[in-house]
This record gives sequence, C-alpha cells and structure tokens, in this order.
Amino acid sequence: MTAGRFRIVTTCVVVLLAVFAAGAHAQTGAASITGLIVDQTGASLPGVTVTATNQATNVAYVTTTNQSGNYTITPVVLGSYIVKAELTGFRTAATEPLTVEAMQVARLDFKMGVGGVAETLTVVSVAPILQTETSTVGEVLRATPYSRFR
Repeated sequence: MTAGRFRIVTTCVVVLLAVFAAGAHAQTGAASITGLIVDQTGASLPGVTVTATNQATNVAYVTTTNQSGNYTITPVVLGSYIVKAELTGFRTAATEPLTVEAMQVARLDFKMGVGGVAETLTVVSVAPILQTETSTVGEVLRATPYSRFR
C-alpha cells in the first residue's frame, strides 16, 4: 500500500470513528432537571439545596442554586424523580413524582415560603413539562421493526 493510499484510509477510519462516537453519545438518553427558585416576593434564592431522588433506585442527585437562584442537575438517568428544595428559614418544597424521558430538559421552578424547619410544602400541581431550554428532539422507542423476529 502506498503512503498516499494509507493516509486516505487512515483519515476515513478516523472520520468514521468520530461520527459513530458522536452517535453513541446521543444514544445515552440522559436527561436534566433545571429551574429557578424564588421566595414569596419573587426574589431569587441563592444557596438552596436541590435534591432529585430517583424513585426506582433511590439514587439522589444534589446541587445548589447559584446567585441568581438557578439550578441544573445533569445528567440524570431516565425515570421518576421527586425533587426537593431546602433552605434554612424556609419551608421545604417538594414535587410529586416527575417522569423524565430521553434527552428531556425538565423545568421545575419553586416558590419557597418563610417557615420553620419542620414545615414541608408539597407542590401538587406542577406545570406541564415543556422543554423550553433547547430545541433538541428526542424519542423513546418502545418497539422496533425488528422486534417481531425474536
């Protein structure tokens, strides 16, 4: 094999590996949970501990809000989560179980009220999960055309 042909083959192999590696990363289906936490007056709350607990595995993902009151938990495994926000001097806020799908960016905003440490506020009516963070389109495949050949 000549040196020129060897370079062409090597370049093609590298390009194909890069393309397939990018596709494999997209197949992970990891999701993220993001939002804004404010007090009753609408002022952002920095330093709030936000915990998303997977209901199937009981694995907790923990983060803290930044100076603007924003938080992001990423990547999270697909499944059902209860998200809880805690800050000393405020009532703990928690959601009902929330299901995250492949490549979804779930947005959960909290409004925390002043209260004692023992008080917990459960958010029962969560706004519909609409991905407004990115324009990524994801799809969950429940069956494939080839599943009938098993």
